[in-house]
Amino acid sequence: TLQISLQNPTFDQIVQRIVDVRDRDAKCFITFGWPEEQLDDLESRLGARLRQLDTIAPQRFEYDFQTKTVHFDMAETPLHAQFGHFSGLLFMFAIDRLVPSIQDAAIRLLLKAIINFTTRRLFIKGKLWKQADWAFGRATDHLPSLVCEVSFSQSWENVQAKVVQYIKSSNGKIRAGIIFNIEYPEANTVTVSLLTADDSAQHATLYNDDVDEQPTGHIGIYLSDVAGLAGLPLPYCRPSTDERDAGILRQPQIIVTYDQLRDIFLKARKIHRGEACLEDYAQETLFEEMARRIAEEKGKMAEEMTLRMAEKDREMAEKDREMAEEMTLRMAEKDREMAEKDREMAEMALRMAEMARRMAEKDREMAEMALRMAEKQ
Repeated sequence: TLQISLQNPTFDQIVQRIVDVRDRDAKCFITFGWPEEQLDDLESRLGARLRQLDTIAPQRFEYDFQTKTVHFDMAETPLHAQFGHFSGLLFMFAIDRLVPSIQDAAIRLLLKAIINFTTRRLFIKGKLWKQADWAFGRATDHLPSLVCEVSFSQSWENVQAKVVQYIKSSNGKIRAGIIFNIEYPEANTVTVSLLTADDSAQHATLYNDDVDEQPTGHIGIYLSDVAGLAGLPLPYCRPSTDERDAGILRQPQIIVTYDQLRDIFLKARKIHRGEACLEDYAQETLFEEMARRIAEEKGKMAEEMTLRMAEKDREMAEKDREMAEEMTLRMAEKDREMAEKDREMAEMALRMAEMARRMAEKDREMAEMALRMAEKQ
């Protein structure tokens, strides 16, 4: 891929070179020196100017803090874009599929908080100003835990150096990096590499045009690879070098098969080569089948949740009815008791009135008796 180096360019010269490259539909990398303290200003001004000119910005805007050099990646291809996008979705679906199998509610919540940062910038002041093809991590984290690079127009060595830099610069925050190396320019072979924070590396062939039987296997990712180590129980963590040396092994929780990745790659390669036809889009691929099944599972889960909520509502309504009936009966009983008390009070008032009448009658009789006795005397 063409490398263009600009010597002490002005802002307008940088803009003009980008416009020229886009007008010629060229695939290239542009590099030039630029002061670190002016990076944010360059990025914002460049974005605004290119929007005014209706020109597509470079796919990647990266910076090397050691050489004080800006790197623009303008070697975009449909193969890189398609495979990068859909491989990221594939890993996201694999994470989603794991959620229902986890019994621990806290771990389920953690899984639901994992997001795909896509090409969001990886920034560490004075160390890192890069963009991965996709990256996963907790939504609240500044840096992701898992990064991925798709190498097509770049050399595998350069991409490997970038991923190692991601991991080393983050002081262990970035736990792992995946590299898909697509042979350039024919795209006849694909290899996959998994680099981890403990300096271990795994390499395998994912696809080869020259063999009749494609390799079988999968990429195994631990929850700690996508969520980091903070607060994570050991069973969900990738074994350390010391643990592996001691024979301690744990199975990865997130699995993406080579078949699934090859299916995405072959479709992306057809689009890249201009060989895709309507039948290719009409035929359900392994990836699309998985996406459909996940959608169906989510639909079933939503339907089950709706039924459960309806049952809960019915139970609550039944409890409300029972409580209302019980309250009504209690109020009626209270009213009856109050009425009974009122009746007793009324009867007591009648008895007291009768006693008062009798006492008044006695007083009258006593007064008459006193009069008769006075008359006799």
